[in-house]
Amino acid sequence: MRHRDPGLTAYELTAEDVLVTCPSCQACARVVVTTRTDEWLGSWPRRLVCPHCSLVQERPPRSGSAWGGATDPYFGAPLWLQSPCCGGRVLWAYNERHLGVLRAHVAAKLRERPDDLGPTSMLERLPSWITSAQHRDEVVRTIDRLQRRVPPGARTGI
Repeated sequence: MRHRDPGLTAYELTAEDVLVTCPSCQACARVVVTTRTDEWLGSWPRRLVCPHCSLVQERPPRSGSAWGGATDPYFGAPLWLQSPCCGGRVLWAYNERHLGVLRAHVAAKLRERPDDLGPTSMLERLPSWITSAQHRDEVVRTIDRLQRRVPPGARTGI
């Protein structure tokens, strides 16, 4: 199987709903973009919304963000889609689209990177334990397990 890196960035993946653990009731909540503007998408205003306990938190436009872990970069809430994998490491994803891209890349035995792709591709920055052939089966099983945690209303059709 072959996979070609689509060149997605983490910012592009969070332009869709990010599934998080509600800080109030611990159920699955969402961080949603409230307004799409012509400005850089990382600066778009966002809202954390929990359909279970009705929690709503606002994040104004151009607020700071913190990237690089199993938390939402805008509110710092733990991601809903995270699971232990490969000896105590944590595999995580923002949403169903993120899981789909990860699965396609990890499952592929041949991974292609277009020549015109910049250095900011999310797949280029994956830790080596995720992309290692030695861990392929366990990582794919973990992604499939996380896929089953995606609430029906949050499915993107991937």
